Amino acid sequence: MVMLAEIDENNLKLKSIELQQQSNEQLKIVSATAMSKKKTTTTKTTVHSKLNTLALMKKLSEKCQILDDEGSTTIDLTNTNFGPYG
Repeated sequence: MVMLAEIDENNLKLKSIELQQQSNEQLKIVSATAMSKKKTTTTKTTVHSKLNTLALMKKLSEKCQILDDEGSTTIDLTNTNFGPYG
């Protein structure tokens, strides 16, 4: 599962994040690519961490626009049903 997002925090813009299902309620961040607003280069950082699925979705919905494949549509996660997880 790959999601594209933009998060502005401390002059850092998260361009993409790749998530992998680990268990019923855990996702692993496989990799995240971020770019500093002050630089023109993109730095790729790999983060290994387990996050609660609902907590992650809530954080993304609060801080990000999640884009479709065309990169133009904002998906509202407020009332999204995440199957047995929410």
